[in-house]
Amino acid sequence: MSEHNLEERILTFLRERPRDIGAILENLRGDETNDEAVIKSVFKLEQSGRLMLSKKNKYGLPETMGFVIGTFRGNRQGFGLVTPENGGDEVLIPKQKRGAALHGDQVLVKLSGESEGTVARILKHGDNVMTGRMRYLRGVMCFIPDDNRIGKGIYISAENLGGALEGDKVEVKLLEGGGRHGFPEGKVFEIMGRAGEPET
Repeated sequence: MSEHNLEERILTFLRERPRDIGAILENLRGDETNDEAVIKSVFKLEQSGRLMLSKKNKYGLPETMGFVIGTFRGNRQGFGLVTPENGGDEVLIPKQKRGAALHGDQVLVKLSGESEGTVARILKHGDNVMTGRMRYLRGVMCFIPDDNRIGKGIYISAENLGGALEGDKVEVKLLEGGGRHGFPEGKVFEIMGRAGEPET
């Protein structure tokens, strides 16, 4: 059985309700699979956000466990909206519940009401290369994107500055993972102009 087909069988089996790994293994035995391949596929599905692991150690689809996957759309006021991939109404994400999510990111959202939620995990960054300026915020060097829908600065560690200084116009690539100091994390890809230079 191909990896894709195995993943689809797992998702189909879990469509009704969450189940533990033992039940998943038992259901798929005898279908040209081995336990190692099933466990590997379950782990991959969990990492991608297509499966969730509950506090009771049961795997289930996000929608059966109070979560949705969708695209985060930020705005200059700081809050955002998530459009669920599987259809349904948009979910409001208050400013203080967006975490490190940026405009265009694919996110996993924990629902806290009919139309409100909290970003639980960033599954994939949207635009992972963007332009803007370097600024000090809260005592750390940050990148402020030109696109004001992003809604927050991006943390740049000393080793990822690439020689950029405060006020420089730069191009930054987002790094995968959470981030630090409450900001997503990035790396200066190119210095487009120095602070104070004409047309910078």
